[in-house]
Amino acid sequence: MAKILERIIKPIIRNGAMRFYYRIRNNEEKSVYFSSFSGKQYSDNPRAISELLHKKDSCIKLIWKAEKNIWHTLPSYVIPVLPGSLEDIRLQAQSDVWVMNAGYSKKDGYYKGSKIFYIQTWHGDRGFKKIGWAAFKAMGEHYHGVHNLPDLTDCNLYLSASNYGDRRAHEGFLYSGEILKCGLPRNDKLVHIENYEKEIESVKLTLGINEKSKILLYAPTFRDFERGNEKCFVNIDEVLKILDIQGEDWICLIRKHSSSHGINYVKGNGIVDVSNYPDMSDLLMIADMLITDYSSCAGDFVLKNKPCILAQFDYDSYCKESRQLWIDPVRAGFLVAYSQEQLNAILEKIGQMNIGLINKNILSAYGTVETGKSTSIVVDRILNWIKEVG
Repeated sequence: MAKILERIIKPIIRNGAMRFYYRIRNNEEKSVYFSSFSGKQYSDNPRAISELLHKKDSCIKLIWKAEKNIWHTLPSYVIPVLPGSLEDIRLQAQSDVWVMNAGYSKKDGYYKGSKIFYIQTWHGDRGFKKIGWAAFKAMGEHYHGVHNLPDLTDCNLYLSASNYGDRRAHEGFLYSGEILKCGLPRNDKLVHIENYEKEIESVKLTLGINEKSKILLYAPTFRDFERGNEKCFVNIDEVLKILDIQGEDWICLIRKHSSSHGINYVKGNGIVDVSNYPDMSDLLMIADMLITDYSSCAGDFVLKNKPCILAQFDYDSYCKESRQLWIDPVRAGFLVAYSQEQLNAILEKIGQMNIGLINKNILSAYGTVETGKSTSIVVDRILNWIKEVG
């Protein structure tokens, strides 16, 4: 009973507090409120936008919703606030702009005043999995997000990088507002990877990676049923043996999904667990090859014209028990393996494949529009809004 009352009362208190703080906001004080994965990370599209915004106008206050354990990852010029705290509620209600990569449910009591510009970047434009209302329509109560479906009725601008991304917004979030289709800010570095040599060196140095080593990034997504189903994961030792035979020194960075609990690998022998590294986009930037299964990072990585392989060992059970897919990966042009043996066979022939053509076809299948300038375009929209409401 106490928990039920808390679920009812908390949203009422939040909504009332946000309305009050919005009414007494100081219009002379300009600020932008950022949230990446609901405060769990300083990363992704919000991070790219925040950093460029600071460069263009350092007078604007940058507020980051952030759990205490990630405060050390934040730059000194941002203002961190604990998720759900009174200060978090106040600063969000009084900001001029919201930038988020995950939605929220109206049931949680959020209130957005008319002078607030809300930008939703989402965190995966070309993901395979059905999301939001589309997932609920297909799976009903089996959908793990059924009790917290995102509501974008008060969103002012949604970022897209493809025709496919537009569809996800319309069908997944029932979004009918403005869509800015110019690419994802986090992907600008992948489009112009040649301009980020210093950043690549810095990330490798932070991870203690030998500059000469080739990097395989293995990034499996979560499964609601993964406990006791370890066979759906890749045998990295076999993969590294095949790659090493081809004449170069490879290491594997393993990036587990934050909700993953059934995958464990022994560190050493060329295997490094980078699951706690703060930003996935940095790892995509330094990787020479990607192996994933159903993660949206595949649609981003192909921008680099590097090999990307989908290890979908549990394809049938995944689609039945965890999440249905919006797009057939094979028809989209991806290299897909349904077993370790098939994955090994692909890796043995990877050097003979026209990776550039494969990736070009994948991007075409999505109707991809990555300009490499999306961060700048979004920041200009923010600055123009702040000037208009000033």
